[in-house]
Amino acid sequence: MLGQTVFSYISEKKQQTTVQTLLKLSRLPKKAPKTIENFDFSLLKSRDLDRIRALPSLGAVYSHRNLAFIGPPGTGKTHLAQAFG
Repeated sequence: MLGQTVFSYISEKKQQTTVQTLLKLSRLPKKAPKTIENFDFSLLKSRDLDRIRALPSLGAVYSHRNLAFIGPPGTGKTHLAQAFG
């Protein structure tokens, strides 16, 4: 009985180690995915804020229009582009 418990523990530990190693090798991002919901709109001071908030409706995609995120560094252009994509 004790031997079976030990082998069960060792097997589970080996499986956990394998999963952790594969996750490290996959280079998947460890951060939470960038979404519109976790974007901080309070930092933006733009006249187009309403248009940015309307991005989740995919209106630009359905109307076959291009999107361009322009602005100074650190304003969330990449975050919004990844969330939109």
